[in-house]
Amino acid sequence: MKLKLFLIGMSLLLISAHSPIAASDGQSALETSISITAEIWCPYACTPESENPGILVEVVREIYRQQGIEVEYGLMPWRRALMETEKGTSDLVLGVVTGNRGSLLLDKRGMGVDETIVVVRKDSDFDYQGPESLNSMRLGVIANYTYDSNGVLDSYLKERRRLHDRIVVIYRDEPIKSLANMLSGYRIDAFLENRQVTLYEGKRMNFGDKIRIISTGLGDTVHVGFTPNDRGRRNLDIYNRGLTRLLESGKVDEIVKKYGLDGVPAEIKVKVNNPSK
Repeated sequence: MKLKLFLIGMSLLLISAHSPIAASDGQSALETSISITAEIWCPYACTPESENPGILVEVVREIYRQQGIEVEYGLMPWRRALMETEKGTSDLVLGVVTGNRGSLLLDKRGMGVDETIVVVRKDSDFDYQGPESLNSMRLGVIANYTYDSNGVLDSYLKERRRLHDRIVVIYRDEPIKSLANMLSGYRIDAFLENRQVTLYEGKRMNFGDKIRIISTGLGDTVHVGFTPNDRGRRNLDIYNRGLTRLLESGKVDEIVKKYGLDGVPAEIKVKVNNPSK
């Protein structure tokens, strides 16, 4: 009988050790650690283990740290990052927009606007007047990116790719570095990117004073994507609640300012902007 009671007691201890952790916001969480992934897309997602790993990385880490959950961050090519998160190998993927979400669950609020811009050499007189105004340009784009959530611009780019019409698709890590080098080397006339990414990387890679950027007036909200299962829904709920707290406390603004931004872009500014100013 004593042995039987001992075994029952040990079983209860083991069950307790693997029971869900009670989060302070009332959310039940089975995990003590989660994994997040992204392709390098500074200032949103930068190099792991660096002093400035990225705005979204720092926000996610702070939210889950407050719940006693450790965050492991790694890099993957963009398409793989999306696929691995969809199937649950990774828990979260950073920098998702509605056009490439697939079956991923997206956070409620988002983290500002992903504004698509055209990047040209500084002496270029190009003026964007809709997708057809790009007809004469040798154009660089990034593989598996969406530039207006499968809208008119994405449809235009898809057709040019189908026709092999002077369009270069970049599959490498740090694609903006390749695109900037190709632009300065006159191998392309323009490339498409996010405004904040171009401004940030232009300063870091010293090409900001050699380019001019023109808004397309197109874009979408930047999100964190979660695996579409029960674990993903728990993680999503923790994130949504935590982001609200971080915004109200001013912590998000504090993180954003580390990366040279005045705040998270809340709208698309349709204007020509010289990043050297």
